[in-house]
Amino acid sequence: MIGPDDTALISQVEELEEWLQGGVAAKLDDGGVCLVALDGETVAGFNIVAFGRVEMPLVKTHRDFGKGNAWSEQITVNNRYRGKGLGAELRYRIFAELKERGVRRFYGGTLSDNEPNLKLTRKVGFTEIADIRYCKRFTTKSWSCTRVR
Repeated sequence: MIGPDDTALISQVEELEEWLQGGVAAKLDDGGVCLVALDGETVAGFNIVAFGRVEMPLVKTHRDFGKGNAWSEQITVNNRYRGKGLGAELRYRIFAELKERGVRRFYGGTLSDNEPNLKLTRKVGFTEIADIRYCKRFTTKSWSCTRVR
């Protein structure tokens, strides 16, 4: 686990995911956690988890999670380390950490065409519960949510 003062590692995490630029330390200050896998001093992968009020930038919204719930903000494996089971290992280790913290439900989201992420989430035991679509055409915004289960 890294903290908000681990600036060198935070910089590497933010380099791996552009949308996180300048925001990881604040997420950690707000009570989130970030598990990193290291190869020496290099971040091979990471998983950021949020609690309480979580932002969902892909669909431009937020949600308030109660006690015992968490949201996977981002899981990323550096391209050089993909295909070796690191994503699954990050998930299993974050599951153990969340269990120690009393988290009973762990949510996440991904694009429906992100096959590598869908494959990973299914492999480690996640279940799809809904398909959410956000559409913005000029000034008109619309949502649709279809329950899968």
